[in-house]
Amino acid sequence: LDETLDSWDDAKLWCRGKGDGWYLPPKDELLVVYSNKSLVNKMLIDNGGELKSDGYWTSIEYEEFCAWYVDVSYGYTDNGPKSLNGYVRAVSAF
Repeated sequence: LDETLDSWDDAKLWCRGKGDGWYLPPKDELLVVYSNKSLVNKMLIDNGGELKSDGYWTSIEYEEFCAWYVDVSYGYTDNGPKSLNGYVRAVSAF
């Protein structure tokens, strides 16, 4: 599931709200998405979605007011203010 939300805190709540097993992934899991983005994007497109060409929030805080994100287009990580809007990819173990 994919969404654009107003803040990192909203992102965490949105993911939890999806139900049992859904969560905001950490950096290492989003880097796996980047490493397999062609396959992941094909599966998403087949099911009515797609990866956005931008950064996705991770569950990892950088400091009190910042959190990490992963750019799935280029595979880099950076941090930004939690108050910024950004993409969120909720994931679930299966």
